[in-house]
Amino acid sequence: MLCGLSVAITVSFEVPIFHYSDVLLKKYNNHQLMTASCVAYIFRVIWYTSFTNPWMILLVEPLHGVTFACKALAAVHYAAELAPEGLQTSAQGLSNTIQSLGVITGSMLGGYIMDTRGSIFLYRAAAALSFVTLCVYLAVTLNYNGSASLFEKKALNTLLKPLEPQPTLQHTATHTTTNSNTPLEPQPDQAPELRQE
Repeated sequence: MLCGLSVAITVSFEVPIFHYSDVLLKKYNNHQLMTASCVAYIFRVIWYTSFTNPWMILLVEPLHGVTFACKALAAVHYAAELAPEGLQTSAQGLSNTIQSLGVITGSMLGGYIMDTRGSIFLYRAAAALSFVTLCVYLAVTLNYNGSASLFEKKALNTLLKPLEPQPTLQHTATHTTTNSNTPLEPQPDQAPELRQE
C-alpha cells in the first residue's frame, strides 16, 4: 500500500509540471531547470535516510515530480537546441540511450552497494555523487556560456516556436535568342573556314 501511495503522489506532482511545461520553458532556461532538479534530488535522498517511520517518505515524494519533470524538460529541450538541422529525432534517441545506460549502470552498482554497505550509505553516496556532478555541470556551464546562462530568465525556445516555412530560391533560366538573319560570329577558339574559289 505504501508503494502504491508513493507512486500516486509522485505522478500527481509530475503531471502539472509537464502540463505547464510551456510556461516553465519560457520563464526558466535549461540550466536553471537542471540545477533545480539536482538540488531537489540531493535534498530528497538525504531526507530519505533520516526517517524512522517509513510512512514519512510520503512527505518527500512530491519532490520527485520536481526532480524527474524538470530533468526531463531540460534534457529534451537542450538536446533539441544542440542538434543540427534535421537530426533532432536522432539527438533525442541518443539522449535517451545515454540515460538508459545510466539507469542500468546505477541499478547494478546500487544493488551491489546496498547489499554490501546498506541503503543509508547508498542514498547518501548518491547525494554526494549528484552534488559533485552538479558542481562540474555548473563549472562547465559558467566556463562556456558565462554567468548569464544561469541567471537570465529567458529560455531558448527551440521547441516552442512553430516551424517557419523556409524561403525557396527560384532560379530563372535566361535564354538568348538569335535572329536567323544575323550571321553567327566565329568563337575565339574556332578558326574561320577558308573559302576556296
